Amino acid sequence: MPIEETTDVENFLSKFSLKRDESGLSVLIPGVPSSVDSGGLLLATVRDYYWPILKGDLVVEVVDRLSGKTTTVCAENLSEVIEHIAEQGERLRKAVSDTEHRVRIVREILELKKGGNPNWFAGHEPIMSHTDLGGTRGEVSKDCFSEDNLERMFSAFESGQLVGFSFSLKFQTINKEQQVGLVEVYFKKDDYKLSDNAQFIRNQIIISRQPSNIPAKNVTCFLIAEDRDMSDYLKEAEEPAHTRWFLNRFNEQKSFTSDWALRFVMDLPAHMYRILSREDEDASTYENFADDIFSVTEPMGIGAKKKRGQTRKKSEEPSDIPPVKRSPVIRVERDTENPGFDLLPVGNIVELFAEEEISFPVEISVKAAYVSALGKSRSWRDYSKIDFQFGKTIPIEISPTGAAKVISVSQNTFTVALLKPEFRISAKGFDRNRDLLIHPRIKL
Repeated sequence: MPIEETTDVENFLSKFSLKRDESGLSVLIPGVPSSVDSGGLLLATVRDYYWPILKGDLVVEVVDRLSGKTTTVCAENLSEVIEHIAEQGERLRKAVSDTEHRVRIVREILELKKGGNPNWFAGHEPIMSHTDLGGTRGEVSKDCFSEDNLERMFSAFESGQLVGFSFSLKFQTINKEQQVGLVEVYFKKDDYKLSDNAQFIRNQIIISRQPSNIPAKNVTCFLIAEDRDMSDYLKEAEEPAHTRWFLNRFNEQKSFTSDWALRFVMDLPAHMYRILSREDEDASTYENFADDIFSVTEPMGIGAKKKRGQTRKKSEEPSDIPPVKRSPVIRVERDTENPGFDLLPVGNIVELFAEEEISFPVEISVKAAYVSALGKSRSWRDYSKIDFQFGKTIPIEISPTGAAKVISVSQNTFTVALLKPEFRISAKGFDRNRDLLIHPRIKL
C-alpha cells in the first residue's frame, strides 16, 4: 500500500538520504550484497551507459558507502573516470579497455553528425523487392550510392577514418498506419581489435548480445536507432533483458504488418561492411552443386569403359579420352508453400545405376544452410543451430514406407540410405524469408 502520511514519508526520506529538487524516479534496493560496491557501480555505469552519458542525457552520481565520497560521471569527465578505473589493477584495466576505445569513437560520431563532414552519408533508402510469396524485402548495395560517394567512402574507410550512414525505412502498423523510421550505422577501421566489434543501440539502450556477423575484428561498428518510430518498431523484437532482437518474438507481437525492416536492420552492419571492404566484389563464386553432386558420369563415344575401383598406372597415358556428360539421377524439388525441399529420383534412375554398376542401397548426405549476409561462400561457416536443426526443428520424412532410412543426423547435415528406386525424402519448415543453400552428395 502507498504511504501517504507526511511524517512517515519524511522519516523514510531522511533515513535513506533520499532528496531531489526536480521530478524523477528514486529506487531503493534493500539487502544489497557486499560484493556490490561503488567500484562495481562505476564500472557498470561507464560500460553500459556511456552512450546517453556522452550525449549529455544522463549524469550519474555514485556514493561510496564507507567513505561517503561522491563520484559524478558525466560527458565531460567520462574518459577520466574510465582512466581512473583502469588504474585500479590489471583486471579492471581489461574490463574497461573496450569501453575506452568505444568512447573515443562515440565522441567522433557526435562530431561527425554536426554537419558538413564529407564522411557522413545521410538520407539513403533500401532497395525494395518482393518475394514470390508476396513478402517484402529490403537490401543495401552499391546501387544505393553515387559513384562519387562510393569513392569517398572507400577511401575514407581504408585510411582509417570514421564513416557514417543513415537509412530511412518505411513500415506499417497492424492498423495500417504508415511510419518512417531512421537507422544509422558507423564504421571505423584501426589497429584496435575488439572482442565484440559492434554495438547495437536502441533508444540509448545497448543491445549487448546482438551479433553483427562482421568477420574483421579491427573494425568498430555502431548501429544506432534513436528515432521514436524506429525504436518502437525494434522494441517488439527485444527480449526483456535487452540483449538481443528475435524475429519470432517480433512476429508474435503482431504489431506491424511485416518484419522486413527488422531483418534489414539486423543485417545492415554485415552488408555495409561487405560494401566498404569490397568483399562483395570478390565474392562472386557460387557453389552450383546440382551439376555434379546429384549425377553420375557417363562416357560418350569410343574408348573402353573403366570398371569401378580400377585405377590406371601412373606411367600409363590414355590413348583416347572420351568426352564426358553428366546424367542427373536425383532431383531437388523446392516447396514454396511449406518452405523446404524434396529429394526425388529421375525417371531412368534404374538404368543409370545399372550402367554405372551401382546397386541399392545407396547413401545420400545432405548439408544445408541459410545464405549468409556475408555471401554464399560464407554460409556454411555462419550456420548456427539456432537457425534450424535436422531431426528437431526440421523433421526428415520418407515415403513410401521402406523406400529409405535415416542413417545419421547432426545439426544441418543428415545421411539417408536409399533402399528402392522410388522414394521421396522431405525436409520442410524452414524460414520462408531466408534463402536456403542445399549441398547434397551421393556417397558411392
